[in-house]
Amino acid sequence: EIVNNCFKGISKQLETAKIQVMTDLPAGVPNVSADSVWLQIALDNVIQHVIKSLPDGGRLYVTARADDAHQMVYLEMRDSGKAPETGPQSCEDSADDLELARNLLSRMSGKLILAPLIDGACDRTVRLRIA
Repeated sequence: EIVNNCFKGISKQLETAKIQVMTDLPAGVPNVSADSVWLQIALDNVIQHVIKSLPDGGRLYVTARADDAHQMVYLEMRDSGKAPETGPQSCEDSADDLELARNLLSRMSGKLILAPLIDGACDRTVRLRIA
């Protein structure tokens, strides 16, 4: 629900930035142990990072999955990457922009993981404990 609210709150901004959001948020993903306000702010911060890293538009793929063995939930936000003519994207180019998200997630025993992908895309994974 918090994830959907994040996208509702900035849907106009995503539309203006020509970013299409595609979600796969299964109903069976368990609740996480997190402060809802802090989580909302952290996710907003990550989404702003996506918008900044796709100045020419693109796609944002959002998926959630549970890892019951490790009692974790993973929320992955993978962008479509930049077109070859605009040059490769680096996840770290604007990683300082994510300091707020990192700090808030850390306070909730969570973590933000950035991973550059071969196709120029960036995978941003939010990891949180199952409640």
